[in-house]
Amino acid sequence: MAFSSSTVKASLSSHSLIGVTTGILLYIICLTGTILVAAHYFERWQQPAVAEYSNYSYATVNTAIDAFYTQTQSTPESLYVVLPTESLPRIHVAGGQHEFFVKEDGTLDEAVKEGWISTVRDMHYYLLLPHTVGGIIVGLLGALMLGLCVSGIVAHPRIFVDAFRLRWNAHQRLAQADLHNRLSVWALPFHVMISVTGAFFGLVSILVLVATSTLYDGTPAELTAEIYGADPTINAPVQEANINKALTYIRQKYPQATPLYIVIQQPKTPQQFIEIAATMQGRLSYSEIFRFNTQGDYLNAQGLTNGPLPRQILYSTYRLHFGQYGGNWVLIGYVLLGLASTLVTATGINIWLARRKKHDIINPLWVAAVWGLPLSLALSALGSLFMLPVLACFFMSWAWVTGLCIWQQHQAYVPTLLRTACAAVLIFIPFVFFVLHPDALQSVFYNVFNATIAGVGLLIAAPLIYRRFTNAKHDNPSSVAEH
Repeated sequence: MAFSSSTVKASLSSHSLIGVTTGILLYIICLTGTILVAAHYFERWQQPAVAEYSNYSYATVNTAIDAFYTQTQSTPESLYVVLPTESLPRIHVAGGQHEFFVKEDGTLDEAVKEGWISTVRDMHYYLLLPHTVGGIIVGLLGALMLGLCVSGIVAHPRIFVDAFRLRWNAHQRLAQADLHNRLSVWALPFHVMISVTGAFFGLVSILVLVATSTLYDGTPAELTAEIYGADPTINAPVQEANINKALTYIRQKYPQATPLYIVIQQPKTPQQFIEIAATMQGRLSYSEIFRFNTQGDYLNAQGLTNGPLPRQILYSTYRLHFGQYGGNWVLIGYVLLGLASTLVTATGINIWLARRKKHDIINPLWVAAVWGLPLSLALSALGSLFMLPVLACFFMSWAWVTGLCIWQQHQAYVPTLLRTACAAVLIFIPFVFFVLHPDALQSVFYNVFNATIAGVGLLIAAPLIYRRFTNAKHDNPSSVAEH
Protein backbone atom coordinates (compact mmCIF):
# COMPACT_ATOMS: atom_id res chain seq x y z
CA MET A 1 0.00 0.00 0.00
CA ALA A 2 1.49 3.35 -1.13
CA PHE A 3 1.11 6.51 0.96
CA SER A 4 1.28 10.06 -0.34
CA SER A 5 4.43 12.09 0.30
CA SER A 6 2.53 14.40 2.66
CA THR A 7 1.31 11.41 4.69
CA VAL A 8 4.83 9.99 4.87
CA LYS A 9 6.25 13.35 5.95
CA ALA A 10 3.58 13.84 8.62
CA SER A 11 4.12 10.31 9.92
CA LEU A 12 7.87 10.84 10.09
CA SER A 13 7.37 14.06 12.06
CA SER A 14 4.98 12.44 14.53
CA HIS A 15 7.25 9.38 14.81
CA SER A 16 10.21 11.59 15.68
CA LEU A 17 8.21 13.71 18.11
CA ILE A 18 6.80 10.73 20.02
CA GLY A 19 10.14 8.93 20.04
CA VAL A 20 12.14 11.89 21.31
CA THR A 21 9.68 12.85 24.05
CA THR A 22 9.23 9.30 25.35
CA GLY A 23 12.62 7.76 24.51
CA ILE A 24 14.17 7.54 27.97
CA LEU A 25 10.98 6.21 29.59
CA LEU A 26 10.43 3.63 26.85
CA TYR A 27 14.06 2.56 27.21
CA ILE A 28 13.57 2.01 30.96
CA ILE A 29 10.36 0.06 30.40
CA CYS A 30 11.80 -2.11 27.61
CA LEU A 31 15.00 -2.98 29.50
CA THR A 32 13.28 -3.75 32.80
CA GLY A 33 10.56 -5.70 30.99
CA THR A 34 13.22 -7.87 29.38
CA ILE A 35 14.70 -8.62 32.80
CA LEU A 36 11.25 -9.41 34.24
CA VAL A 37 10.77 -12.25 31.75
CA ALA A 38 13.11 -14.16 34.08
CA ALA A 39 11.61 -12.74 37.30
CA HIS A 40 10.92 -16.18 38.84
CA TYR A 41 14.54 -17.16 38.41
CA PHE A 42 15.73 -13.93 40.04
CA GLU A 43 13.36 -14.57 42.96
CA ARG A 44 15.12 -17.88 43.52
CA TRP A 45 18.55 -16.31 43.05
CA GLN A 46 18.05 -13.57 45.65
CA GLN A 47 17.07 -16.07 48.39
CA PRO A 48 19.12 -19.21 47.67
CA ALA A 49 18.89 -20.70 51.18
CA VAL A 50 15.13 -21.39 50.88
CA ALA A 51 14.06 -25.04 50.72
CA GLU A 52 13.12 -26.13 47.19
CA TYR A 53 10.95 -29.07 46.17
CA SER A 54 8.35 -29.83 43.52
CA ASN A 55 6.34 -32.57 45.21
CA TYR A 56 4.30 -31.75 48.27
CA SER A 57 1.67 -33.45 50.41
CA TYR A 58 -1.65 -32.16 51.65
CA ALA A 59 -0.17 -32.32 55.14
CA THR A 60 2.49 -29.80 54.11
CA VAL A 61 -0.17 -27.31 53.05
CA ASN A 62 -2.27 -27.76 56.20
CA THR A 63 0.74 -27.52 58.50
CA ALA A 64 1.87 -24.33 56.76
CA ILE A 65 -1.56 -22.71 57.23
CA ASP A 66 -1.64 -23.63 60.92
CA ALA A 67 1.93 -22.38 61.39
CA PHE A 68 1.04 -19.08 59.70
CA TYR A 69 -1.90 -18.47 62.04
CA THR A 70 0.24 -19.38 65.07
CA GLN A 71 3.26 -17.26 64.16
CA THR A 72 1.43 -14.14 62.95
CA GLN A 73 -1.43 -14.27 65.46
CA SER A 74 -3.62 -12.79 62.73
CA THR A 75 -6.46 -13.75 60.42
CA PRO A 76 -6.13 -11.96 57.07
CA GLU A 77 -9.04 -11.29 54.74
CA SER A 78 -7.48 -13.72 52.25
CA LEU A 79 -4.86 -16.38 53.00
CA TYR A 80 -2.73 -17.54 50.05
CA VAL A 81 -0.70 -20.71 49.71
CA VAL A 82 1.39 -20.43 46.53
CA LEU A 83 2.40 -23.87 45.28
CA PRO A 84 5.68 -24.89 43.59
CA THR A 85 6.14 -24.59 39.84
CA GLU A 86 8.91 -25.66 37.48
CA SER A 87 10.46 -22.18 37.44
CA LEU A 88 9.92 -21.51 41.16
CA PRO A 89 9.93 -24.84 43.08
CA ARG A 90 8.98 -23.37 46.45
CA ILE A 91 5.85 -23.01 48.56
CA HIS A 92 5.07 -19.78 50.32
CA VAL A 93 2.14 -18.71 52.44
CA ALA A 94 0.94 -15.10 52.58
CA GLY A 95 -1.76 -12.99 54.13
CA GLY A 96 -1.98 -9.32 55.02
CA GLN A 97 1.53 -7.98 55.64
CA HIS A 98 3.06 -11.41 56.31
CA GLU A 99 4.66 -13.79 53.83
CA PHE A 100 6.86 -16.83 54.49
CA PHE A 101 8.45 -19.61 52.53
CA VAL A 102 7.54 -23.11 53.65
CA LYS A 103 9.83 -26.04 54.38
CA GLU A 104 9.03 -29.49 53.04
CA ASP A 105 7.56 -30.57 56.39
CA GLY A 106 5.18 -27.57 56.40
CA THR A 107 6.99 -25.46 58.99
CA LEU A 108 7.72 -21.88 58.09
CA ASP A 109 11.02 -20.95 56.48
CA GLU A 110 12.50 -17.43 56.14
CA ALA A 111 10.26 -14.49 55.27
CA VAL A 112 9.83 -13.62 51.60
CA LYS A 113 11.93 -10.57 50.76
CA GLU A 114 11.03 -8.11 48.06
CA GLY A 115 14.65 -7.77 47.01
CA TRP A 116 16.21 -6.54 43.78
CA ILE A 117 13.71 -8.00 41.34
CA SER A 118 10.86 -6.27 43.17
CA THR A 119 12.51 -2.91 42.48
CA VAL A 120 12.89 -3.82 38.80
CA ARG A 121 9.20 -4.79 38.77
CA ASP A 122 8.15 -1.46 40.30
CA MET A 123 10.32 0.33 37.75
CA HIS A 124 8.62 -1.50 34.88
CA TYR A 125 5.06 -1.28 36.20
CA TYR A 126 5.13 2.20 37.75
CA LEU A 127 8.48 3.90 36.93
CA LEU A 128 9.02 3.97 40.73
CA LEU A 129 6.17 6.48 41.02
CA PRO A 130 3.03 6.16 43.18
CA HIS A 131 1.22 3.16 41.73
CA THR A 132 -1.88 4.89 40.38
CA VAL A 133 0.03 7.69 38.67
CA GLY A 134 2.87 5.47 37.51
CA GLY A 135 0.52 2.80 36.14
CA ILE A 136 -1.38 5.36 34.08
CA ILE A 137 1.85 6.85 32.68
CA VAL A 138 3.12 3.39 31.73
CA GLY A 139 -0.21 2.62 30.09
CA LEU A 140 -0.04 5.82 28.07
CA LEU A 141 3.51 4.93 27.04
CA GLY A 142 2.21 1.58 25.81
CA ALA A 143 -0.35 3.40 23.66
CA LEU A 144 2.35 5.76 22.36
CA MET A 145 4.58 2.77 21.58
CA LEU A 146 1.77 1.41 19.41
CA GLY A 147 1.64 4.82 17.73
CA LEU A 148 5.38 4.56 17.06
CA CYS A 149 4.87 1.16 15.41
CA VAL A 150 2.18 2.53 13.08
CA SER A 151 3.87 5.85 12.29
CA GLY A 152 7.20 4.11 11.74
CA ILE A 153 5.72 1.82 9.09
CA VAL A 154 3.95 4.69 7.31
CA ALA A 155 6.98 7.00 7.53
CA HIS A 156 9.30 4.46 5.87
CA PRO A 157 7.69 3.16 2.66
CA ARG A 158 10.67 0.87 1.90
CA ILE A 159 10.93 -0.57 5.40
CA PHE A 160 9.75 -4.03 4.30
CA VAL A 161 11.59 -3.93 0.95
CA ASP A 162 14.85 -3.23 2.79
CA ALA A 163 14.10 -5.74 5.55
CA PHE A 164 17.56 -7.35 5.26
CA ARG A 165 19.64 -4.31 4.41
CA LEU A 166 22.38 -3.74 6.99
CA ARG A 167 25.18 -1.26 6.32
CA TRP A 168 27.48 -2.07 9.23
CA ASN A 169 30.48 -0.27 7.76
CA ALA A 170 28.57 2.87 6.76
CA HIS A 171 28.47 6.19 8.59
CA GLN A 172 27.29 5.80 12.19
CA ARG A 173 23.88 7.37 11.51
CA LEU A 174 23.23 5.05 8.55
CA ALA A 175 24.32 1.99 10.54
CA GLN A 176 22.08 3.02 13.44
CA ALA A 177 19.18 3.68 11.07
CA ASP A 178 19.53 0.25 9.45
CA LEU A 179 19.66 -1.49 12.83
CA HIS A 180 16.66 0.52 14.05
CA ASN A 181 14.56 -0.25 10.96
CA ARG A 182 15.54 -3.91 10.67
CA LEU A 183 14.79 -4.74 14.32
CA SER A 184 11.54 -2.79 14.04
CA VAL A 185 10.40 -4.95 11.11
CA TRP A 186 11.71 -8.31 12.30
CA ALA A 187 10.03 -7.97 15.69
CA LEU A 188 6.99 -5.92 14.61
CA PRO A 189 4.33 -8.43 15.82
CA PHE A 190 6.08 -8.56 19.19
CA HIS A 191 6.31 -4.76 19.44
CA VAL A 192 2.59 -4.42 18.68
CA MET A 193 1.59 -7.15 21.14
CA ILE A 194 3.74 -5.71 23.93
CA SER A 195 2.43 -2.18 23.40
CA VAL A 196 -1.24 -3.26 23.33
CA THR A 197 -1.02 -5.49 26.41
CA GLY A 198 1.15 -2.95 28.22
CA ALA A 199 -1.36 -0.19 27.50
CA PHE A 200 -4.13 -2.43 28.83
CA PHE A 201 -2.31 -3.09 32.12
CA GLY A 202 -1.56 0.57 32.67
CA LEU A 203 -4.91 2.01 31.64
CA VAL A 204 -7.18 -0.66 33.10
CA SER A 205 -7.80 1.47 36.21
CA ILE A 206 -9.09 4.31 34.00
CA LEU A 207 -11.19 1.89 31.95
CA VAL A 208 -12.70 0.45 35.13
CA LEU A 209 -13.45 3.92 36.48
CA VAL A 210 -15.16 4.98 33.24
CA ALA A 211 -17.12 1.73 32.92
CA THR A 212 -18.32 1.72 36.51
CA SER A 213 -19.43 5.35 36.41
CA THR A 214 -21.27 5.03 33.09
CA LEU A 215 -22.60 1.46 33.12
CA TYR A 216 -22.64 0.22 36.72
CA ASP A 217 -23.74 3.22 38.79
CA GLY A 218 -20.26 3.64 40.25
CA THR A 219 -20.09 0.11 41.72
CA PRO A 220 -16.77 -1.58 40.77
CA ALA A 221 -17.86 -4.91 42.30
CA GLU A 222 -20.61 -5.26 39.69
CA LEU A 223 -18.13 -4.76 36.85
CA THR A 224 -15.68 -7.22 38.39
CA ALA A 225 -18.45 -9.80 38.74
CA GLU A 226 -19.45 -9.27 35.12
CA ILE A 227 -15.90 -9.78 33.87
CA TYR A 228 -14.57 -12.46 36.18
CA GLY A 229 -17.70 -13.91 37.75
CA ALA A 230 -19.31 -13.11 41.09
CA ASP A 231 -18.11 -14.53 44.41
CA PRO A 232 -20.25 -17.29 45.87
CA THR A 233 -22.62 -16.42 48.73
CA ILE A 234 -21.69 -18.58 51.72
CA ASN A 235 -23.14 -18.72 55.24
CA ALA A 236 -22.05 -21.87 57.05
CA PRO A 237 -20.78 -22.94 60.48
CA VAL A 238 -17.14 -21.97 60.99
CA GLN A 239 -14.80 -24.92 60.60
CA GLU A 240 -11.35 -25.73 59.18
CA ALA A 241 -11.21 -25.46 55.40
CA ASN A 242 -11.01 -28.91 53.83
CA ILE A 243 -8.29 -28.18 51.30
CA ASN A 244 -7.43 -31.88 50.91
CA LYS A 245 -10.86 -32.68 49.49
CA ALA A 246 -10.76 -29.68 47.14
CA LEU A 247 -7.33 -30.59 45.73
CA THR A 248 -8.37 -34.22 45.34
CA TYR A 249 -11.44 -33.15 43.36
CA ILE A 250 -9.34 -31.12 40.91
CA ARG A 251 -6.79 -33.88 40.41
CA GLN A 252 -9.49 -36.44 39.72
CA LYS A 253 -11.87 -34.30 37.68
CA TYR A 254 -9.28 -32.19 35.82
CA PRO A 255 -6.08 -34.22 35.38
CA GLN A 256 -4.84 -31.63 32.85
CA ALA A 257 -4.89 -28.94 35.57
CA THR A 258 -1.80 -27.94 37.56
CA PRO A 259 -2.69 -26.09 40.79
CA LEU A 260 -0.85 -22.76 41.14
CA TYR A 261 -2.15 -21.41 44.41
CA ILE A 262 -4.84 -21.88 47.05
CA VAL A 263 -6.81 -19.04 48.63
CA ILE A 264 -8.93 -19.28 51.75
CA GLN A 265 -11.27 -16.33 51.38
CA GLN A 266 -12.59 -14.71 54.57
CA PRO A 267 -11.03 -17.41 56.77
CA LYS A 268 -12.56 -18.38 60.12
CA THR A 269 -15.88 -16.69 59.28
CA PRO A 270 -19.27 -18.09 58.19
CA GLN A 271 -18.53 -16.69 54.70
CA GLN A 272 -15.32 -18.72 54.31
CA PHE A 273 -14.73 -20.50 50.99
CA ILE A 274 -11.80 -21.95 49.06
CA GLU A 275 -10.41 -20.93 45.69
CA ILE A 276 -7.81 -22.95 43.79
CA ALA A 277 -6.15 -21.44 40.73
CA ALA A 278 -4.76 -23.93 38.23
CA THR A 279 -3.17 -23.70 34.82
CA MET A 280 -5.00 -25.72 32.17
CA GLN A 281 -2.91 -27.56 29.63
CA GLY A 282 -3.22 -26.05 26.16
CA ARG A 283 -4.85 -22.81 27.38
CA LEU A 284 -3.19 -19.39 27.32
CA SER A 285 -5.28 -18.00 30.18
CA TYR A 286 -3.22 -17.46 33.33
CA SER A 287 -5.36 -19.97 35.21
CA GLU A 288 -8.80 -21.32 35.87
CA ILE A 289 -10.14 -20.61 39.35
CA PHE A 290 -12.19 -23.36 41.01
CA ARG A 291 -14.34 -22.58 44.04
CA PHE A 292 -15.28 -24.84 46.93
CA ASN A 293 -17.18 -24.40 50.15
CA THR A 294 -15.41 -24.81 53.47
CA GLN A 295 -16.15 -28.57 53.46
CA GLY A 296 -14.27 -28.90 50.16
CA ASP A 297 -17.39 -29.44 48.03
CA TYR A 298 -17.17 -28.07 44.49
CA LEU A 299 -19.21 -24.92 43.83
CA ASN A 300 -18.22 -23.57 40.42
CA ALA A 301 -15.39 -22.31 38.20
CA GLN A 302 -14.92 -18.76 36.99
CA GLY A 303 -14.76 -19.74 33.33
CA LEU A 304 -11.42 -18.05 32.73
CA THR A 305 -10.30 -20.77 30.31
CA ASN A 306 -13.63 -21.81 28.75
CA GLY A 307 -16.02 -18.96 29.56
CA PRO A 308 -16.94 -15.91 27.47
CA LEU A 309 -14.22 -15.01 24.97
CA PRO A 310 -13.58 -11.48 26.39
CA ARG A 311 -12.99 -13.02 29.82
CA GLN A 312 -10.49 -15.49 28.39
CA ILE A 313 -8.68 -12.72 26.50
CA LEU A 314 -8.43 -10.49 29.57
CA TYR A 315 -7.04 -13.32 31.67
CA SER A 316 -4.45 -14.22 29.00
CA THR A 317 -2.80 -10.80 28.77
CA TYR A 318 -0.29 -11.36 31.60
CA ARG A 319 1.14 -14.60 30.24
CA LEU A 320 1.20 -13.16 26.74
CA HIS A 321 2.95 -9.94 27.86
CA PHE A 322 5.68 -11.64 29.91
CA GLY A 323 6.06 -14.90 27.98
CA GLN A 324 4.84 -17.06 30.85
CA TYR A 325 3.95 -20.01 28.62
CA GLY A 326 5.79 -22.58 26.55
CA GLY A 327 8.79 -23.10 28.81
CA ASN A 328 12.37 -21.89 28.55
CA TRP A 329 12.47 -21.62 24.75
CA VAL A 330 9.67 -19.07 24.82
CA LEU A 331 11.47 -17.28 27.66
CA ILE A 332 14.66 -17.06 25.58
CA GLY A 333 12.65 -15.78 22.63
CA TYR A 334 11.03 -13.08 24.74
CA VAL A 335 14.41 -12.00 26.13
CA LEU A 336 15.81 -11.63 22.60
CA LEU A 337 12.71 -9.79 21.39
CA GLY A 338 12.76 -7.59 24.50
CA LEU A 339 16.36 -6.69 23.78
CA ALA A 340 15.30 -5.87 20.21
CA SER A 341 12.69 -3.43 21.57
CA THR A 342 15.34 -1.90 23.84
CA LEU A 343 17.76 -1.48 20.93
CA VAL A 344 15.05 0.02 18.72
CA THR A 345 14.44 2.65 21.40
CA ALA A 346 18.13 3.38 21.89
CA THR A 347 18.99 3.56 18.20
CA GLY A 348 16.00 5.82 17.54
CA ILE A 349 17.37 8.45 19.90
CA ASN A 350 20.90 7.91 18.56
CA ILE A 351 19.64 8.69 15.05
CA TRP A 352 17.96 11.86 16.24
CA LEU A 353 21.07 12.99 18.11
CA ALA A 354 23.27 12.38 15.06
CA ARG A 355 20.85 14.27 12.83
CA ARG A 356 20.96 17.36 15.09
CA LYS A 357 24.68 17.89 14.38
CA LYS A 358 25.20 19.70 17.66
CA HIS A 359 26.29 18.78 21.17
CA ASP A 360 24.51 19.96 24.31
CA ILE A 361 23.37 18.61 27.69
CA ILE A 362 21.04 16.09 26.04
CA ASN A 363 23.98 14.08 24.68
CA PRO A 364 25.64 13.22 28.02
CA LEU A 365 22.26 12.65 29.65
CA TRP A 366 21.42 10.10 26.96
CA VAL A 367 24.76 8.33 27.46
CA ALA A 368 23.97 8.23 31.19
CA ALA A 369 20.62 6.67 30.37
CA VAL A 370 21.78 4.07 27.82
CA TRP A 371 24.70 2.71 29.84
CA GLY A 372 23.99 4.24 33.23
CA LEU A 373 20.71 2.35 33.65
CA PRO A 374 22.11 -1.18 33.09
CA LEU A 375 25.23 -0.34 35.11
CA SER A 376 23.13 0.99 38.00
CA LEU A 377 20.87 -2.06 37.88
CA ALA A 378 23.93 -4.32 37.93
CA LEU A 379 25.51 -2.43 40.85
CA SER A 380 22.26 -2.51 42.83
CA ALA A 381 22.00 -6.28 42.20
CA LEU A 382 25.55 -6.65 43.49
CA GLY A 383 24.73 -4.50 46.51
CA SER A 384 21.64 -6.60 47.25
CA LEU A 385 23.91 -9.62 47.78
CA PHE A 386 25.39 -7.70 50.73
CA MET A 387 21.89 -6.77 51.96
CA LEU A 388 22.36 -3.12 50.97
CA PRO A 389 19.19 -1.14 50.16
CA VAL A 390 18.44 -1.67 46.48
CA LEU A 391 16.90 1.73 45.73
CA ALA A 392 19.71 3.61 47.45
CA CYS A 393 22.33 1.65 45.49
CA PHE A 394 20.48 2.23 42.25
CA PHE A 395 19.96 5.99 42.60
CA MET A 396 23.45 6.62 43.98
CA SER A 397 24.98 4.70 41.08
CA TRP A 398 22.88 6.46 38.46
CA ALA A 399 23.57 9.88 40.02
CA TRP A 400 27.32 9.15 39.95
CA VAL A 401 27.15 7.99 36.31
CA THR A 402 25.11 11.04 35.28
CA GLY A 403 27.57 13.38 36.98
CA LEU A 404 30.49 11.67 35.25
CA CYS A 405 28.80 11.92 31.85
CA ILE A 406 28.09 15.63 32.28
CA TRP A 407 31.58 16.36 33.66
CA GLN A 408 33.35 14.43 30.88
CA GLN A 409 30.76 15.03 28.17
CA HIS A 410 33.31 15.87 25.46
CA GLN A 411 35.40 12.75 26.15
CA ALA A 412 34.79 9.85 23.77
CA TYR A 413 35.98 7.26 26.32
CA VAL A 414 32.97 7.68 28.66
CA PRO A 415 30.50 5.31 26.89
CA THR A 416 33.26 2.70 26.61
CA LEU A 417 34.11 3.12 30.30
CA LEU A 418 30.48 2.64 31.35
CA ARG A 419 30.05 -0.35 29.07
CA THR A 420 33.24 -1.93 30.43
CA ALA A 421 32.13 -1.28 34.02
CA CYS A 422 28.72 -2.85 33.36
CA ALA A 423 30.34 -5.94 31.86
CA ALA A 424 32.81 -6.20 34.74
CA VAL A 425 30.09 -5.98 37.40
CA LEU A 426 27.98 -8.65 35.69
CA ILE A 427 30.99 -10.97 35.46
CA PHE A 428 31.89 -10.26 39.10
CA ILE A 429 28.38 -10.90 40.51
CA PRO A 430 28.49 -14.74 40.24
CA PHE A 431 31.82 -14.88 42.10
CA VAL A 432 30.39 -12.82 44.96
CA PHE A 433 27.23 -14.93 44.97
CA PHE A 434 29.11 -18.21 45.42
CA VAL A 435 31.44 -16.74 48.04
CA LEU A 436 28.40 -15.70 50.09
CA HIS A 437 26.40 -18.87 49.30
CA PRO A 438 28.91 -21.72 48.78
CA ASP A 439 26.22 -24.40 49.21
CA ALA A 440 24.59 -23.14 46.01
CA LEU A 441 27.49 -24.64 44.05
CA GLN A 442 25.75 -28.00 44.47
CA SER A 443 22.70 -26.76 42.56
CA VAL A 444 22.55 -27.01 38.77
CA PHE A 445 20.16 -24.06 38.65
CA TYR A 446 22.44 -21.63 40.50
CA ASN A 447 25.43 -22.67 38.41
CA VAL A 448 23.57 -22.21 35.13
CA PHE A 449 21.86 -18.97 36.15
CA ASN A 450 25.03 -17.34 37.45
CA ALA A 451 26.89 -18.48 34.34
CA THR A 452 24.16 -16.76 32.31
CA ILE A 453 24.68 -13.51 34.23
CA ALA A 454 28.42 -13.71 33.58
CA GLY A 455 27.70 -14.59 29.95
CA VAL A 456 25.67 -11.42 29.50
CA GLY A 457 28.66 -9.47 30.83
CA LEU A 458 30.96 -11.20 28.33
CA LEU A 459 28.54 -10.41 25.48
CA ILE A 460 28.57 -6.73 26.46
CA ALA A 461 32.38 -6.79 26.58
CA ALA A 462 32.85 -8.77 23.34
CA PRO A 463 32.52 -5.84 20.88
CA LEU A 464 34.98 -3.81 22.97
CA ILE A 465 37.51 -6.67 22.97
CA TYR A 466 37.06 -7.18 19.23
CA ARG A 467 37.50 -3.46 18.55
CA ARG A 468 40.66 -3.29 20.65
CA PHE A 469 42.06 -6.39 18.94
CA THR A 470 41.26 -4.97 15.48
CA ASN A 471 42.78 -1.59 16.31
CA ALA A 472 45.90 -3.29 17.61
CA LYS A 473 46.30 -5.07 14.27
CA HIS A 474 45.91 -1.83 12.36
CA ASP A 475 48.36 -0.04 14.63
CA ASN A 476 50.99 -2.77 14.25
CA PRO A 477 50.71 -4.34 10.77
CA SER A 478 54.11 -5.99 11.07
CA SER A 479 52.81 -8.26 13.84
CA VAL A 480 50.09 -9.51 11.49
CA ALA A 481 52.65 -10.28 8.77
CA GLU A 482 54.79 -12.22 11.21
CA HIS A 483 51.91 -14.56 11.94
